[in-house]
Amino acid sequence: MAFASGVFDCLLEKGVRADLCIGVSAGAANCCSYVSGQVGRNIKFYTGYNFSPRAIGPIAWIRTGGSLVDLDYIYGTLSNRDGKCPLDIDSYRASPVDAVFVATDADTGEAVYFSKDELTQDSYGAICASSAMPGACRPYSYRGRRYFDGYLSDPLPIEKALELGADRIVVLLTLPKDHLRSGKADAAAAQKMSKYPQAAKLQAGYAQLYNSKLRKALQLEKEGRALLLFPEGNHIVSLEKNRKKIQALYREGLEKGLMAADFLK
Repeated sequence: MAFASGVFDCLLEKGVRADLCIGVSAGAANCCSYVSGQVGRNIKFYTGYNFSPRAIGPIAWIRTGGSLVDLDYIYGTLSNRDGKCPLDIDSYRASPVDAVFVATDADTGEAVYFSKDELTQDSYGAICASSAMPGACRPYSYRGRRYFDGYLSDPLPIEKALELGADRIVVLLTLPKDHLRSGKADAAAAQKMSKYPQAAKLQAGYAQLYNSKLRKALQLEKEGRALLLFPEGNHIVSLEKNRKKIQALYREGLEKGLMAADFLK
């Protein structure tokens, strides 16, 4: 989510640190770089490393045994201490910003919230678990359980933020805030997940879940307790390969990040 990475980089450049960052899917990775204070780290993935056939594509499929995205390569090989784009784990753990990463238990369908301390040097399985998109990835095995992308169970973790004490929430969306999902493709996508019936049930009802979460966020915005940011002129699909579009999204995120900085201050 290049737009979100721009928002986060703007906040870092303005010296604005939130108390808590909750990440879902690619948002979990964006949160990590924000917590560690690494400006520009995430956009390197979106415009560079993600274009590698080792990361996404047939080679990744072969090496992983059935996942179009090699999560261990992206969040392991590249992100480890000796990787090409390491996460500064020392700064991450010393940061005053707390973090939560959302994943979905593939067998029970329950939302799982991994804590900031789940990440240790060269061990970023919680991020992989949060990012295992159905259709593109097999469920990710981590600590004896199998996980799908967090969007299935909690795409907009508003309630979780409130539960953890948030009184002012910035919600980063991939689509306009007035866009309600139709669910037209959800039933077909769910059928491909028949090995995981509970997760498939979530996929089939995804539009209803997302729309209810969005309405909650919109209500909080009306009350002045939330700010919803989204890209207005550049909408891209998952695993986008057009660098110009990605860079445009990032620049838009940098611009709109100023709104988030003012809101959080």
